[in-house]
Amino acid sequence: YDIRQNLKSGIDFLYKEYSPIIRALIIADREFISKDETMLFSRAGISHIISISGFHIVLIAGIFFNITFFLSKKYRYIISVLCTLFYVILTGANPPAVRAYIFYITFIASIFLEERYDIFSIGFLLSAFYMILNPYVIYDFGFCMSFMSVFSIAMFYKIIFEHLEKFVKNNLGKLILSMICVTLSAQILTIPYVYYNFGIVSLISVIANIISVPLISLAYPFILLSMIFVKVPFVRDVFCNIVNFMMFLFYKSNEVLTSLSYSYISFEHKSLIFVVISYIIILF
Repeated sequence: YDIRQNLKSGIDFLYKEYSPIIRALIIADREFISKDETMLFSRAGISHIISISGFHIVLIAGIFFNITFFLSKKYRYIISVLCTLFYVILTGANPPAVRAYIFYITFIASIFLEERYDIFSIGFLLSAFYMILNPYVIYDFGFCMSFMSVFSIAMFYKIIFEHLEKFVKNNLGKLILSMICVTLSAQILTIPYVYYNFGIVSLISVIANIISVPLISLAYPFILLSMIFVKVPFVRDVFCNIVNFMMFLFYKSNEVLTSLSYSYISFEHKSLIFVVISYIIILF
């Protein structure tokens, strides 16, 4: 709790303008995210970025895995697992973060045990465990979105990527294509659910994610470094300026995209029948 409070104070001190979103990104504190910002993220289809989940767990685990490059892979995995656990606790151990962490440690376990990693088995077992502990968790938006996203990627990513891969020859193109396919596949199961909760369907989410995900990914280590070197003014200020610039690009790009005509569809009335029919069609 003390570390969390110190991080809040540090973020408020270093990032006055972008403090609300950086709080959400680092410690899952969305208390000061405004309604306008929430609407902007919904219209752009990037709401997942401000909810600590798989994206953030992979970033944190990757940072700790890479900074311990001088150790053997076995110890690098162990250190990243332990450090990421501490991070999950620090963020309040919300369901999406815990879910993502368990997916991560089971993936690491599959490497150590040399067993096949079955995302569906782990996902259904984990969601069942959550619902046994608290049946009302099925009404939690973050819980539903996190599991829907994972299952959607598992079901549709490979199909979409294999159909489009033949049109791309170089590695950079395949990397960009992979990002597009992840975004597209994640949205197949989540679009009807987002529509029913917010009455919005984003038509520019693929473009918004291609811009926003790399920006936030690059900003993350610099945010952490600015917190580590908070007592060293010159070094801290360099990191803060980099983060502020990336946050400016993040907001500006999404504001421009959502201002375009037909960038999103807003529904005044939401129909549960439409959602049910949508899922029947998707599953067929």
